[in-house]
Amino acid sequence: CDGITCGIYNKVFLTSCLKSSLPEPEFCADVPSSYSILEAAAWEVAQCDAIDRQNQTCHHLFRAVHTFCTNAYSN
Repeated sequence: CDGITCGIYNKVFLTSCLKSSLPEPEFCADVPSSYSILEAAAWEVAQCDAIDRQNQTCHHLFRAVHTFCTNAYSN
């Protein structure tokens, strides 16, 4: 989906899934640190390129993954 409403629902769903999932050691292995905004943005673009999805919905979903991974390892 490309609409803003659909994108919001997908991001909320993904965030909930990530929070309730079991830890997977390699899931966050290639996700950049939260301190590198430019690196994180480049990673987002690369992830969306890899699945041939350059739209806001894709970027928001990978931003949720980045947030999850940086929060999971900052505690």
